[in-house]
Amino acid sequence: MKPDIGLAEITRRMATYDLVAMPVVDSTHRLLGAVTVDDVLDHSLPRDWRDRDAHEDEEGTT
Repeated sequence: MKPDIGLAEITRRMATYDLVAMPVVDSTHRLLGAVTVDDVLDHSLPRDWRDRDAHEDEEGTT
């Protein structure tokens, strides 16, 4: 996967092939890094989702 591919395309590819990670490569196919399912979730959820969960746990809400 090239570094300039958007989140929607990454999500689509990961879901289509049931991937938990995808390599990110440059134009010479050298590995630059990886995108994981956790990365996709972090970008898909609201920034304060962890704070909301902690607040609900304190109130005893599930």
